[in-house]
Amino acid sequence: MHGDPTMFDKVPLIGQFLSKTAKSHHEHHKQVLMNMHYIERHSVNGFSWKQSFILGVIFWIFFKILKIRNIMRYVQKLTDEY
Repeated sequence: MHGDPTMFDKVPLIGQFLSKTAKSHHEHHKQVLMNMHYIERHSVNGFSWKQSFILGVIFWIFFKILKIRNIMRYVQKLTDEY
């Protein structure tokens, strides 16, 4: 997130979260070149693209399973009523 972290601190309720995100994003820009390659490998904080993608897929599958389970419960409830 681009922006001044000190200005984000003034936002009610979510200001601290926005400020922390902006500070983290500023640090990210200090760690990468314009082509998004890392300046130094050891300066990296957070997840790599591969880890983020795999985590995203796991969450997506998890929520799909939950949605399917809820649909199946609803269908079961409907069929039990008849």
